Amino acid sequence: LLQTKEMPADTGKLTAQAAGLLDKAQARNPYLPSLYYARAEMAASTDGDPVPALREGLAINPQHLASRLMLAEILS
Repeated sequence: LLQTKEMPADTGKLTAQAAGLLDKAQARNPYLPSLYYARAEMAASTDGDPVPALREGLAINPQHLASRLMLAEILS
């Protein structure tokens, strides 16, 4: 379905679904920095704090460019 002004997306439900999928993916491979980056993006889009997720991902792989750039933008 296309989103219209009369039919706003249920972002809370979608965010919960995305968080659940990220939990499953992280349980299978907790050493994938892009999972933490995805959590950071989700936190930033819901007025949460993306910094902890970014730091966790960078602890796994300090060279993860997307995480480095996002953290640098936040901290500058």
